[in-house]
Amino acid sequence: MNLVFVAMPAAGKGTIGKILNSLYGYKIISTGDILRKESEKNNYIKDTIAKGNFVNEDLIIKLVKKEILNLGDNLYILDGFPRTLNQAQAYLDMLDEINGNDFAVINFEVSKEIVVKRIMGRRICFSCGAIYNVNFKEASSKKDGICDFCNSPLSLREDDNLESIEKRLSEYYEKTLPLIDFFENINKIYTVDANKNIEYTLSQIKSIIEMEDVKWLQLKLQEN
Repeated sequence: MNLVFVAMPAAGKGTIGKILNSLYGYKIISTGDILRKESEKNNYIKDTIAKGNFVNEDLIIKLVKKEILNLGDNLYILDGFPRTLNQAQAYLDMLDEINGNDFAVINFEVSKEIVVKRIMGRRICFSCGAIYNVNFKEASSKKDGICDFCNSPLSLREDDNLESIEKRLSEYYEKTLPLIDFFENINKIYTVDANKNIEYTLSQIKSIIEMEDVKWLQLKLQEN
């Protein structure tokens, strides 16, 4: 069963995705990573990200579909897609077209205050990809501003600023929040509390995966 993550920025879905990749072998399809890579050769994408806006929907749908097809039968986690009702419907149409596997949506519920604290404290090592947070002792690096793994300097992401955060949250409330109702109407969504630590969020998601696996097995037994 594939997973679709729906969340405010900095809800922890990226970190959770990496853990689930290690535990279960999920491949991560992160639209943020895709777009940052594409921005190296596309000024439109680069400027749009810097302003905290959403990239043209037709373009992002095309890029995501390409990633899904490249994975073949591997299970995946969609991180950052869909973000609008149009993208959600496009995803369902896409699965019908390619005879895609079943999926469940995980809604990460987190307060605006926690989001701002996480984003403003986030520090990234662009050499090895490690992520830290100066606002949380347990997530900070051992040496201030230096990566624990490769000793490279840590940096802020270009879009980690208050203006961009407010824009991204505004876009979320307007365009992404309606996805919860959309997926509830087709019985595909679970909501988890992401205000606490990663371990707590992970435990909820692991329970959902185990429950969905049992439901899938029961369905297969009924079909046989």
